[in-house]
This record gives sequence, structure tokens and C-alpha cells, in this order.
Amino acid sequence: MFIRTAQTRPEMTPPGFADEAISPYRARLADLELAVTSALLPLSLVSDDDMPNGEPELLGQFASLSALRLARLSISGVGARWNRKAADIGNYVKLIFITRGQGRLWRNGSAQILKEGMWTIYDPACPYRLDSDEPYDCVAVAMPVGAVSIQRFLADANWAEQTYPIAGNMAIAFETISACLDGKVEAGRDDVAATAHAIATLIEAGIRRSMDNGGAFLDMSRETLLLSQAHQAIRAYGADPEFSVEGLADILHVSRRTLYNVLKLSGQTPYKAIQQYRIDLSCAILSDPGQSHRNVTDIALDAGFPDATHFARLFKQQLGMTPTEYRHARLTTKLPRVPRLSTLARECASRSA
Repeated sequence: MFIRTAQTRPEMTPPGFADEAISPYRARLADLELAVTSALLPLSLVSDDDMPNGEPELLGQFASLSALRLARLSISGVGARWNRKAADIGNYVKLIFITRGQGRLWRNGSAQILKEGMWTIYDPACPYRLDSDEPYDCVAVAMPVGAVSIQRFLADANWAEQTYPIAGNMAIAFETISACLDGKVEAGRDDVAATAHAIATLIEAGIRRSMDNGGAFLDMSRETLLLSQAHQAIRAYGADPEFSVEGLADILHVSRRTLYNVLKLSGQTPYKAIQQYRIDLSCAILSDPGQSHRNVTDIALDAGFPDATHFARLFKQQLGMTPTEYRHARLTTKLPRVPRLSTLARECASRSA
């Protein structure tokens, strides 16, 4: 599949990531969004109108392999950011392999540099932004989160918010993914399900090796695993205003009583854990310069709050300032980071080890 954005640049576009309502590229980017969303995962595209090298461009190849979704992308002057619809497709994780140039992954108000020959992982159901000051190529993989190792990896920011070299099992996985994108794996002639399983297994092995250099892995206790799964479910579905404690218990296939006992390990109730996630999510959006044009009501709804009044009241109770005051402080001064959900899971894991 070959896709490309506009060939000309307007004279009156302000620099930086343009507001969706005024961007001259918005109509064309909408077509690209549809292509990438249908083939990979839901996201929103924005154009960098301050490019040094001409028009924005996005070229892509896509493939599906059983439950895996694969893409090879060549990107210049186009950024991708979080789309709340990503939480609606289920619990997926996204890996990015950088094959040329370098990009940036923005999470929690700070940027992570993605260099050539490196890979990283992130939860597409949480706020993020991908961009770059230069053209870069990457391979993206969306896969369901099922393995304990991946859940534990995501639960700890010390692992999840780093980049790693494309080496060992991860290099073999990358080569197999590239073969699929090149059309060398064909349904009917090859066992597609077995190939997808092999890729997932290699990725899990690469993640385990990244977690400890020796490759050994200690199983989590049932309670700690349930706690990690609970936080993963909250991260995947917490932005939905209809998501509830009952819904969380159903996803984990446990009773409300078991759910309450598990969350007690982190000093929270299920309701407070969901509300805390929504507060953390709103903080991340309010801290994102690329979303500074959005009003607080829209952000409250995107974070899962049923109305702006409830959101503002709870926000001020927890942070001692209104959402508007918080946004101004985050974008003009350096405030301490808000606590991450993963911190609670990490503390619990250390206590049970």
C-alpha cells in the first residue's frame, strides 16, 4: 500500500503542529488516518507545517497476520498522537522498530528519543505523541497483551519507558515481520497462525531478556498478576465513561470481593483506582503542548469523566488547583510529575518478590 500527503505548502500556516480545525492538510490527513487506523490501530495524524524539507509525507505498507497488525512506514513532517478509540479495540500493545533516522515518543509530558536500530513499546490506549524533526522509517507491530512478561514489562516504567537495541530474539522477530510485509508469508501456502505465534513468542522472549540481562524470569504471584491485569484493564478501558467496577471485575473474571482484595495491595479501592487513572490521564493531556488548543470540557470527557463539573471538583481535591491552572503551570513551569499507575504495581511486585 502506497500513501502520500499533499505536495504543496500554504503560506499562512502557523509553525508547529497545526490546530486540526485550521490545518490545510487536515482533509488529506483524514484519508491517511483512515488507512492507518483500519490497518493498524486508531490514531490521529497532525502535520508539522514548519518542515525544513518541503511537504509532509507518509508512505506505508501494511499486513495482518492472525491477531498481529504490521506496518512499515516512511514518515516526514507527520506526527501521530493518541486516539481514545484505541481503547475500544481491546487490550493491545504497540512496538516500534526504528530502521532509519530517529523520532520522538512523547509520554507523560516528556520526550523519549527513538534512534535507528532501537525498539520501544507503549500502550496505545494511553496518551502519547510520535513526531520527529527529520524523516525516519519504522516498523510498527500491534499485538494483544496476553503474556505475563509483557504485562509486567508495561507495569514498570523503569523498563517500559526505555529503548532497546534490535538484537537477539527481537532481531529475529523483526526479520520475520519484515518478511511478512514483503509478502513472503502467504495465507494458503504458509501456516499464518504459526508464524504469528512465532513472532509473538520471539517478542515475549526479547522483552524478558530486556527485563534482566540473564534472561531468567520470576513468575508473579496470583495476586500481583491480578493487580497488574487490573491496571492494564483500567488503562485500556478507563477513558470510557461507562467503564465501572463491575466492568473491571467482568474483564478479570473475578468477583467484586476478589477485586477489592487485590486492589487493597496497592492501598486503593477499584473505584479510586479508576478515578486515579482518569486524573492521571487528564494530567497527561493537559501537559501535552500539542493539545493546548483543546478545552477542558473535551479533555474531561476524553479522560472518562461524565461531566466537566465533577472532573474539576475531583481534580482540585487531588491537585490543589483547577485543570486550567494546572495546564498553565505545566506548560510554563516545571511541575513534579504526577504519580503513575505503574508505580503502585511496581511497589506491590517488590513487596511480593
